[in-house]
Amino acid sequence: MLSPARTVASPAAECRRQLSLDSSEAIGLQPLMQRASNTAGVFVMIDTQLEQQLQGFSALQSLFEADFDVRRLFTAEDALEAGEYGRLTVEALRNDPAAGQLFEERWVLPELNLSSLLQLPEGSFGRVYAEMLVGNGFDPDYVIQIAPVEGDDDLSYFKRLWRTTHDFHHIATGLGTDPRGEVALQAFLMGQLPIPFSVVVVSMGLLRTSVAQPDRIPALVDAISDAFRRGRHSPQLLLAQRWDHFWALPVAEVRQQLQIAD
Repeated sequence: MLSPARTVASPAAECRRQLSLDSSEAIGLQPLMQRASNTAGVFVMIDTQLEQQLQGFSALQSLFEADFDVRRLFTAEDALEAGEYGRLTVEALRNDPAAGQLFEERWVLPELNLSSLLQLPEGSFGRVYAEMLVGNGFDPDYVIQIAPVEGDDDLSYFKRLWRTTHDFHHIATGLGTDPRGEVALQAFLMGQLPIPFSVVVVSMGLLRTSVAQPDRIPALVDAISDAFRRGRHSPQLLLAQRWDHFWALPVAEVRQQLQIAD
């Protein structure tokens, strides 16, 4: 005979249940709870942050699926950086002199003319970028069209900066746009500046591969290790560059100027 159906609590609900058993023993939350005049309010905050993180982790899983949609990557970013992750990211970038200057100026990539970029010399940074767009059927504004960012606070600025310059990171590092290349690129960025989103993508890549494709773990670990090493030895922060200055330069020269490690 079938046993009665058992209701499975959500992770957030379970977290709340555990905390309610003995809130004074809640590791890391005791000071917060002592300051809270309304314990239920603390639980609401915990639920919200946990649910946002779970949404982000869920969205990141699609990075390793055959029908990967880049919009899911931006959905994950929005979810993961809504709380403490976002604050730490902005803080880390503002502490870098070059990136901090971009934040102060609110620098944005100038409007791109695809036809003009395609007229640049073969092998130039701008032309390689334009050819990549054409090859994938994108136009220069495709990221803003599919993942618009509202607001002008520091976190919104970072998202706009990261989304509109992400493709340049692939060209500068030579890392691919396939799932392994995306994870490796985040490992490179993590080597330069360990912002939370990059750490989460690399961690999720290892976890997802170990469960779904264990035979590919050695290749992924090698790619992550090599990219992280290169990032550690590449002093010019990719997130702090004014990429339009490089349009007419050969890709090899751009890599040399940015001191991209081999």
